[in-house]
Amino acid sequence: MVAGSSKNSDVERSLGQFELHFNEQRADLTVFRVALQLLMLRIAGRQQDRAEEIIDTMKRETLAALQRMPIAQDQQQGSQRAKELAIMRGELFFQDLEDTVSQVRNKLGQSGAN
Repeated sequence: MVAGSSKNSDVERSLGQFELHFNEQRADLTVFRVALQLLMLRIAGRQQDRAEEIIDTMKRETLAALQRMPIAQDQQQGSQRAKELAIMRGELFFQDLEDTVSQVRNKLGQSGAN
């Protein structure tokens, strides 16, 4: 029983370390996402009459860059899935930005430039 208990303890410790690492990575990504969104909103906000156009340009250029990402030949299936997921998440990222600009404009009683 002691040997089995030791193995369970090792597994639980490993899972705990993995969970901590995963949560730290997730928190870091959240910080980067929020900081990037704020930066992009500030850039777009410098020319309020063109905010939607600026964000749309960033969106198109980002998605085009993701489309051009090479797929590793030795891991083609996994790389293709990762690329597709990155494109999907990129679209969601920019949709959030577009929604935020729209909400700000609505609060200010403005309509979008586009």
